[in-house]
Amino acid sequence: MKIIRDKDISNDEKKEFHQSFQAYNESYVGKEKTIPLNYCIHKDGKLVAAVLANIFWDWVNIETIFPIDDAYDNLNKILYRLENDALELDIKNIAVRSILPEEQLFLQNYGFQVNGVLNDRPPNFNCQYLIKTAETKKIEKTIKIIHPTSEESDRIKKQKSDLMDKKLGKYPFDSFYIFAKEKECLLGGITGYIGWDYLYIGVLWVSAKYRRKGLGKKLLIEAENFALSQNIKNAFLGTTDFQAKDFYLKQGYEIFAVRKNFPLNYRNYSMKKNLENYYV
Repeated sequence: MKIIRDKDISNDEKKEFHQSFQAYNESYVGKEKTIPLNYCIHKDGKLVAAVLANIFWDWVNIETIFPIDDAYDNLNKILYRLENDALELDIKNIAVRSILPEEQLFLQNYGFQVNGVLNDRPPNFNCQYLIKTAETKKIEKTIKIIHPTSEESDRIKKQKSDLMDKKLGKYPFDSFYIFAKEKECLLGGITGYIGWDYLYIGVLWVSAKYRRKGLGKKLLIEAENFALSQNIKNAFLGTTDFQAKDFYLKQGYEIFAVRKNFPLNYRNYSMKKNLENYYV
């Protein structure tokens, strides 16, 4: 068995890895479609507020909240529409992560509750994990809320990214892949990124034949040591009951947020680990 890294991993191998992980998930929850829920408000021909979200695993997951000129009143109206549309699709729960203090205050005043906090991500800021149960809302008929085009959605994401860089400082986000192979056979792998002074574990997958033999631990240690070599001292990830919660607990991770029924009939766990304390 040999360990290989990014430059030695082909795109076909990466595709095989992700398909294997997806097949594992689908063996428990079936195929799941991602449904976009994107909204924006224009005034005098200009964008004044937007929310970009999607439905996955029976939750609305908000990805981007972007008020222009702190137009939080317009965001209220968009979130009303989002909640109503979610309920029409029989989706009852909403989640969002937020870093900017003024955005966190707005969300909590709107009705979101803090489910967990990732401290110092990025440095001097705390990333809040917030959740809310959807409620039926009354919307003013005079307010025109539309679905942005894909091009406009991309522009909204870019504007939010630029705003974050301005307020938080610029941080590089560097992705990585680490695979274990035997000749031409993929035994397992781990992928994620380093950004905002944290290691993020996106996917850890091991072939059924090689599970419970220490390979998952070996791959995780490879990723953690790589992070430490970059002076990154903290890690975080998300996992579920049917994935690897107990494995990560044994490796020193702790749970800081839990979502019920994400996916349906399972719990989703947000976990973190101080690498420096663990290894030192």
